[in-house]
Amino acid sequence: MPVYQYVALDKGKNSVSGVIDADSRNDAVRKLRSMELFPTKIEVGKQQTPSGGLFDRIKAQEISVFTRNLATMTSAGFPVVEALGSISEQVEHLLMREIVVQIREKVREGSPLSEALAQFPELFSAMFISMLKAGEKSGKLEDILNQLADYLDKKEALKNKIVTALAYPVLMTMVGFAIVAFLLIYIIPQLTVLFVQSNKQLPWPTRLLLGTSDFMVAYWWGVLAVLAGIYAGFQKWASTETGAYRFDGIKLRMPVFGDLFRKVAISRFVRTLGILLKSGVPILQAMDIVRNVVGNLVIAESLDKTRKEVSQGANLATPLRQSGLFPPMVIDMISAGQKSGQLENMLMKLADDYDREVENTIAMLTSLLEPVIIMCMGLTVGFIVLAVLLPIYEMNKVAV
Repeated sequence: MPVYQYVALDKGKNSVSGVIDADSRNDAVRKLRSMELFPTKIEVGKQQTPSGGLFDRIKAQEISVFTRNLATMTSAGFPVVEALGSISEQVEHLLMREIVVQIREKVREGSPLSEALAQFPELFSAMFISMLKAGEKSGKLEDILNQLADYLDKKEALKNKIVTALAYPVLMTMVGFAIVAFLLIYIIPQLTVLFVQSNKQLPWPTRLLLGTSDFMVAYWWGVLAVLAGIYAGFQKWASTETGAYRFDGIKLRMPVFGDLFRKVAISRFVRTLGILLKSGVPILQAMDIVRNVVGNLVIAESLDKTRKEVSQGANLATPLRQSGLFPPMVIDMISAGQKSGQLENMLMKLADDYDREVENTIAMLTSLLEPVIIMCMGLTVGFIVLAVLLPIYEMNKVAV
């Protein structure tokens, strides 16, 4: 059934817009009039994908809200088709609304919800689809949707905490660079004439400052070009398979930050594996999905090796221990979970523990970064002030 985009007037002569599914344009007009809307424009909507322009992209938060609403309505006893219809009327993002309408039509035509969502792999991951399939087979779709909604909420909350915690240090760094650049390019050159006219041997801090200022004034465009070239070259290298693998390895070995990257990857691993196993997804299939979630190719490679050994009869803990990438506590808790038959619950407990570890590590890094950045800015500005005042002091001393 086609999807139509419309602009219409309501009873109060207010303009409203949205999407509606109908067999034809006339059917769309009839449906709108039954809703007491008077259409002024109706166009056939195209089959939508989330790969639109910058302002059309669907954020992870939209998917989280969609999943939560669907879980709530199905748990309340609404049929999936009816629940999707109600959600499509509530979604504000136009592209997301059209996609929900298309999903509803596929379900109405007889497709399982998992297959309908699988038509949009950019929005719904392999993990999402696998869990839905398991829920449909077990008859526990409502429970699975609630678990997915909780998972997406926690994932988004952790991401927001990381971004929020690092935003202030990044902003401080950018402001610091902007201030130094302004001083070197606009303020210092005005003082150069004064120093040159003195015909005195300038102190080395002043000579260094003036040389740096002259270079920035003459070649600021070159500095920007070099920085842009370095960034573009790094991006190209990191986008290759070899470069991405090596960069992920470097991230794990970085001082201070390496521990944070490792904890984030482990948190993703244990939470995703736990929720997949809890949903009834077989462990080998779950391992295939998890490798694409951890966000680090080095750890993903170790999970590939782990999956291979598990398929040959090994328990999960042994190959993870041999990789050397996972802390002993994680290995011991996974081993204990397997022995007790409570692996899923143990993994979820580990995930909660590691989420707290990530938050604590971020708080520690932020508390360390802020004074370091302030100190660097203070030293830089202090050097500039010293370089400016030294020749002035010497000139005043000679005059006396």
